[in-house]
Amino acid sequence: AIISELDSDSSLALNKFAEYFGIAYQIHNDLMDVVGTEQVTGKKVQNDAALDKKTYPSFLGIDQGT
Repeated sequence: AIISELDSDSSLALNKFAEYFGIAYQIHNDLMDVVGTEQVTGKKVQNDAALDKKTYPSFLGIDQGT
């Protein structure tokens, strides 16, 4: 926003997008740790639970559509 010299409204909109995108990324990352595989994620899974991390799935659960 600064480099592009965006106006105030555009800068606020970009910042809000970045905030929501960051949250969506974290939710995806947390979910992949629970339901993903090492082949898909490229890293060990179930790590957050082993470290007793507070994640979106640990607070909200996972709806498998059932």
